[in-house]
Amino acid sequence: MSSGSESETAAEVNNEEADSIDIQAAACLENFRERRDPQLLDAAIILLKTSLAIRSLDDLARSNTLYRIADALTDRYEISEERADLDAAILYHQGALNLRPVGHPSRILSLANYASLLLTSYKHTGNSNHLNAAIGLHRETLNLCPQGNSSRWLALNNLGLAVKNRFQALGDREDLEEACAFHREALELTPSGHPSRHIALNSLANALQTRYDHFGDRADLDAAISCHLENLDLRPVGNRFRPRTLTNLGIVLQVLYERSGNTADLAAGIAYLRDALSLTSDGPSARALILTELANGLDLCFQQLGEQVDQDESLVRYEDALRLRPVGNSERPKTLSNMARVLLLRFQSRHTRTDLDRGIAYLREAINYSPVGYPFHSSNLHILANGYMLRFELLKNREDIDEAVSLFQSVIDGPPVTQLSFELALQDFAAALRSRHEIYSDEADLEAAVSHLTTSYVMATGRSPYHASFATHLAMALKQRIVGSSSGLSEAEMDRNYAKQAPQSQNLPDALKVIELFKEAALSDNAPVIQRLRAANRWVKAAAPLEHLSMGDAYTTALQLLSTYVMVTQAITSQHDRLSSDPVLKGVAVLTTDAAAYAIDHNDGKKTLEVLEQGRLIIMNKLIKFGTPVDDLRDVDENLANDFTRLSTKMASAAQSVGPNNGLSDVLAGDDKIAKYASTSAQWNTAVDRIRQVPGFSNFLEPTPSTILRNAAADGPIIIVNISNHHSDAIIMPQDPTAQMLIIPLPRATPETIEFLALILRQIVRDQPRDITVKIANVLRDLWELVARNVAVALERDFKLPRLSRVWWCLTSVAWGLPFHAAGPYKPGEKGFADRYVSSYTPTITSLLRIRENHNGRGPATSPPHILVVGMSKTPGEADLPFVSQEVAEVKKAGRSVTVLEGEKATRENVLERLHDHCWAHFACHGHHDEEHAFDSHFSLTGGKLSLLDIIRSGLPNAELAFLSACHSAAGDPRTPDETMHLAAGMLFAGFGGVVGTLWAMADDDGPIVAQEFYKYMFRNGEQTDYRDAAQALAAATTALRRRKVPLERWINFVHYGA
Repeated sequence: MSSGSESETAAEVNNEEADSIDIQAAACLENFRERRDPQLLDAAIILLKTSLAIRSLDDLARSNTLYRIADALTDRYEISEERADLDAAILYHQGALNLRPVGHPSRILSLANYASLLLTSYKHTGNSNHLNAAIGLHRETLNLCPQGNSSRWLALNNLGLAVKNRFQALGDREDLEEACAFHREALELTPSGHPSRHIALNSLANALQTRYDHFGDRADLDAAISCHLENLDLRPVGNRFRPRTLTNLGIVLQVLYERSGNTADLAAGIAYLRDALSLTSDGPSARALILTELANGLDLCFQQLGEQVDQDESLVRYEDALRLRPVGNSERPKTLSNMARVLLLRFQSRHTRTDLDRGIAYLREAINYSPVGYPFHSSNLHILANGYMLRFELLKNREDIDEAVSLFQSVIDGPPVTQLSFELALQDFAAALRSRHEIYSDEADLEAAVSHLTTSYVMATGRSPYHASFATHLAMALKQRIVGSSSGLSEAEMDRNYAKQAPQSQNLPDALKVIELFKEAALSDNAPVIQRLRAANRWVKAAAPLEHLSMGDAYTTALQLLSTYVMVTQAITSQHDRLSSDPVLKGVAVLTTDAAAYAIDHNDGKKTLEVLEQGRLIIMNKLIKFGTPVDDLRDVDENLANDFTRLSTKMASAAQSVGPNNGLSDVLAGDDKIAKYASTSAQWNTAVDRIRQVPGFSNFLEPTPSTILRNAAADGPIIIVNISNHHSDAIIMPQDPTAQMLIIPLPRATPETIEFLALILRQIVRDQPRDITVKIANVLRDLWELVARNVAVALERDFKLPRLSRVWWCLTSVAWGLPFHAAGPYKPGEKGFADRYVSSYTPTITSLLRIRENHNGRGPATSPPHILVVGMSKTPGEADLPFVSQEVAEVKKAGRSVTVLEGEKATRENVLERLHDHCWAHFACHGHHDEEHAFDSHFSLTGGKLSLLDIIRSGLPNAELAFLSACHSAAGDPRTPDETMHLAAGMLFAGFGGVVGTLWAMADDDGPIVAQEFYKYMFRNGEQTDYRDAAQALAAATTALRRRKVPLERWINFVHYGA
């Protein structure tokens, strides 16, 4: 008996010692939770394990020690994410639960925490047994927490989390609905002021977002955002859970952006994620999640705005996330895939070889860690194949194209993730086979490509945005079958070969099918506008060699799509860059002039005018305040205009995620993105139909009717010079809108000839040879013989136009920027155009019409105009202009109300401000035309630049006349001749009725002479001035220069734009 008593006494002593150790451990844990020092946590775990080792098996406190060990191991797992800690915590919780039978006061706590750890284990391992066990344990917990129990909210919350995970695994909607119901009840049990309301809010928000992600109810998304915003208030700065709420808000706002297209939502989401990243103290898993979502947001931002800095940072953030996801981490393959995708897309825009090679290497690693059956295995193979395609296009290594074909074969042979992914794989496989055909000339490759494309074309429904893509690719393959090997040929060269071979009898069936397919793609209103525009342009080129009856429809469709493309695309500068770089869109100017020539061939003068206006200056017309039909609509129906603008923004956003991009984006696109694009496109078309029902807007987004355009010639004939591949013509629009327009054939003014003259002239003014005057005179003689002489004869003979009457030149395509106003024979006793008529230029007929509408009713001024003079005789970093002060003095002498901004006062801000309260402006400073980035063309002022974009966006409703005594102020862009981007045009579109500019560098000492004579003419009637006299005033000024025997190149440099 004594030995038994002694044993019991020893056990009691050990248990008491264990209790003491538990108290020490509790103190360590408390300090850890305050200071987050992992060493304190390690010490607590060691103490608790020591306590457990000496505690007797029948001690009632044993379950508490087991529970505390499990809890501490869980804390350590959240920091280190060591799988051993998680597994051990599960075992300790299981041990504690076994010692807490039904009726035990702490059973509920053990059930809840044991189940939560099993759920965590499921998320990392995919072990469905752990998931099902967790759900069973959470249900038991809920049963032990009836209504009124203070822990019921937590039991509901935990069960909702587990059931939501089962929905994500199995897709049973009943699970998701049940989860949402549990979370709503949990939130009701944690009213405002409850210390755990933030947990219930977070869980409900995540469940609602999951339901939105799968079923698309906007109310769920809005409710999720509302929950997260309330939660942010409940988790102030310093709260350890605040970074998690910031992360969730960042994620859900990105989701909202993908639905709304509102860049403010995307910007806010990125800002929340940045805050989360700066505040989080969570382990590598949570930090990697923030980094990944931030990278995703920056990638979306790049897709929307095209800022390379966003794409670069996106890649850096993915790289940071990858470092936190070592080999073996389940998220590593997906991170590798995302990095590779961004690298390959960046390569396409910057052509940096290292990006391409790194992208391929990352995809190889991702595929090694994602075997067949892994969710992204097929898409990774697909993207990798496209990576090899890109490298083949760069290096022409046969090994790369062979590898691409092999990988595509693996994609086709493997299990498709969706029908769409299979169709896209067939399309890109066909592209690889077509490329290999160009190398090996194996007809089997080309026939296989046609077969694969036919399959994808047939499989895709007509309502799919990708149907147009499949039709286009099939048409291109058939064109290749007609042309044969096209290795090394550009698309333009391939088109020329096609034009020769398509009419041959053996090729007619394929040629007719090509026309049909391009037409179908162009008319597919569900497809991205840019893709449809490319298809329409190709439709024109395919139909022309056969003189197909659909050519007229092809031209009409292409020009309508061009207008739509500009309307729904947000970034103006990227539009201009795309028009100058895209191999298809670069042909837009040719498309427009060819369409006009086609209309001339069919004796359709009405159509000729309309197509020329529709396809030219489309981007500038979007920028100008008086040129956008949406602004006009807003004056009539603001709500409808706002709806249209919102839907246009959504169209631009949706088009980024749908549409071919060498397979890199398409392969990751899902049916939800297609549905979003199709839905947005349908809504946009409905909005356009509604607008066309508004009185006065029946022609919204359609060409301005010729009956209206004809009114632009009210003050003098307009001479349109149309340079086309088919034939070139001068079209003279008379003052009488009912009189017939005169078409003057220009058989020798081919695009090649006119483009050559423009090139020669640019070289002459750039190089300034000693015999510059002789060389420029030769160019002017050619312009006279090719175009201007016939025009002058017609004006005199057919229109009986008096000498020195005003005329307007409207130039198209490669003719833009040539000095037709000074064309002439330059022989003794013979008169040129400048001796016969006073010339002005207008970018388009519509712009001239709009100027007159905006200035209608003003008439001659009865008080002196307020003139703003900007003078910069000295500009840091640029040559001095010693005659500027004299020029400024001449303007001051002529006018009675003159404000001068010189030197330090001539800043960008001051000039923009004072332009608003002056109706005339005179600039005497350096001007610079930027051919690479036209919107960066600028005037050099104190402290910075006044750019073309600044001017266009300034909006000057009271402006009348601008004189730009600066170099290159009217120089155009040879890359986009029908998108005239220069300072003079910017002034015109900002609201000035007339603008004087220069085609190239002016002589500084000409400034005072021209200013003196110009303003002498403008003020010849005293205070009664009229800005519309500017063209005659400039003619008087250049005549004065000619009398002074200045060289030819100096006086012809000055040109007048506008009314």
